[in-house]
Amino acid sequence: ELGGLSPYTARLVSFISGLAAITAVFGIGRELWSDKVGAIAAVFMAVTPNFVLQSHDARPELMVVAFWTTALYLTLSGERLQSSLRLLLAGLVASFTADVHLNGLIIAPALFAVLLLRRASLRSLVVFSVGAVLGALWWAWIHLWPDPAFLREQAGAFGMGLPLDELAESPLLVIVLEIARYILVEPRLSLVILLLAVVAAIVLLLRHRDRALLTLLLFALVFHVFMTLFSGTKVPFYAVLLLPVAALLVARLVDVAPAPAAWGISAAVVIVSLFSVGTIAVQQWPADYDAWIARLREHIPAGAVIQGEPTVWYGLADHALVATPYFTWVGPYEDEIRRLGIEYVIGDDIRPVPNCSDCLEDAPQQVQAFLAEHAELVAEVQD
Repeated sequence: ELGGLSPYTARLVSFISGLAAITAVFGIGRELWSDKVGAIAAVFMAVTPNFVLQSHDARPELMVVAFWTTALYLTLSGERLQSSLRLLLAGLVASFTADVHLNGLIIAPALFAVLLLRRASLRSLVVFSVGAVLGALWWAWIHLWPDPAFLREQAGAFGMGLPLDELAESPLLVIVLEIARYILVEPRLSLVILLLAVVAAIVLLLRHRDRALLTLLLFALVFHVFMTLFSGTKVPFYAVLLLPVAALLVARLVDVAPAPAAWGISAAVVIVSLFSVGTIAVQQWPADYDAWIARLREHIPAGAVIQGEPTVWYGLADHALVATPYFTWVGPYEDEIRRLGIEYVIGDDIRPVPNCSDCLEDAPQQVQAFLAEHAELVAEVQD
């Protein structure tokens, strides 16, 4: 509405969320330890390639990060100041995180556990809980009440349910798959700071354990267990959700380490991160979204009903677009594409055909066979 529809306005929310998250991480570091830790953590997070890329993506992950870091800052500062307003807002923001993404469901319980660990007063617990309940009621009214069955379908598609079969077969497999989420992130994106965070957690627990450290680790543990059990979609970019914890742990290690080690750790994080961001920028700089959309328009008449990735919506908003991920929840594909009157299918190498929950396990092959029989290849456009 304000800036028009474009890839830039689409990504602006993530960019602003990134700035908010950096600010909140500084506040968390200050509340837990000192201004120095907060500043170092903010710098580490700001230069981490995974964070930089996600702050330029039209995706919800950085909104989740902004919400939970803000909620944690409000929780810590509210407890210290005995501010009912801050604790109430902390509960509200924590519950609102689930309004951004289902992964946010764990934030309010995790922060309540943090308050228990820090031996918060009964008044603080009650005020926080009131805010959390009000936020949960809002979430239920917006997402659950209108169509509970559809919400269950959406949640099921993303694995928001206990992996009972996998747990019965091999609990270790479930744990390994979740850890793989962080290891399988492209090494250039965030592996360095994640590995350093593991080292920092071990060193700090052995030599510099305090309530602040236990607070941070408890939050990370609760979040990690939730993601292990309920987030069946093991996509690597979810690793950014715990990146603030990693940045804070490494920043605390730098704070207590001898000067040579502290400078060495800081230099390693910053240099490797900036080098990685630079190589990614060089690779992606030639991308020209407008030119790509213009080439698509050459082959798609005005007013045609299109199936394509959400990426194309910003350039083809004057067409009726059915996003390919829609077919994750509906099917069979052949029936649905006829019902919707789709005339053109824009495929790509990432998702050439959709999955559909009501199809057989070989649904992609079925879709390919259907398109091969009933569709004509109009053009191939290099993305």
